[in-house]
Amino acid sequence: IDYLDEGVPGPEHFTIGEGPVPTLTLDGDGDILIQVVAMSADPYLRGGIKPGGGKNPGDAMSGFVSGFVLASNSEKWIPGDFVGASTDFTNIQVLTKAAQAKT
Repeated sequence: IDYLDEGVPGPEHFTIGEGPVPTLTLDGDGDILIQVVAMSADPYLRGGIKPGGGKNPGDAMSGFVSGFVLASNSEKWIPGDFVGASTDFTNIQVLTKAAQAKT
């Protein structure tokens, strides 16, 4: 993202970036690896792209996402399960046990 004080956000305010794909390690008891398939672009997200809104230029936006479990160290989730969570808008990510409890 990039900051926007006024007006309507456009493509120039967003960047699609690439980074390393996280892997699930045995250290994360209860963690799951998910692939995001949908993100909810809600009006309240605009507050996060204003200076002082909690995000810095280059940070991933965050909000509600849904996706599929790719790998699991959790007794509650198995690969293939559909999951929803409030987290970053990234394609593949680890949801920690703590993050799952907040959703």
